[in-house]
Amino acid sequence: MKADSITLYDVGEELGRIRARHSPFVSPHEGLGVLMEEFHELQLEIFKRPSSYRPDLMRAEAVQVAAVAVRLASDLAHDESKIRPRTMLLRDQAVEQCERMRQRWLESERTLLDLRADASRLLGALVSLGDETPENIAQPANALRAKLKSPTPT
Repeated sequence: MKADSITLYDVGEELGRIRARHSPFVSPHEGLGVLMEEFHELQLEIFKRPSSYRPDLMRAEAVQVAAVAVRLASDLAHDESKIRPRTMLLRDQAVEQCERMRQRWLESERTLLDLRADASRLLGALVSLGDETPENIAQPANALRAKLKSPTPT
């Protein structure tokens, strides 16, 4: 019974260290990943050759596995609003990215309209020069004017 009390005390101490160093898990998947990593470290200690056994290291790894498992259970029980399925997180990220892309598209469309208006004014000024416009300016200017009048860029 005394060994159980000492072990539970050690798990509590390790849990305190974990909470001091790391924020709560973002998702159950993150918690499971950390738990699996700690379990793998315990497994490596246990699967060593018997001549290399270090019960103190095995126990330390087992305490870490228990502390991470308690942390995961605690995070799930105490703040369910922060623990959401991975698909929900990915969906929210995709929606945010789509909104950012839409905003950039709207900004670029406004810029394109401004550029078209500027080009149209410039072409109007060039064409208003009439016969004084050299041939090498008038032909490209008229071609550009025709493109600007078309509803979609070619």
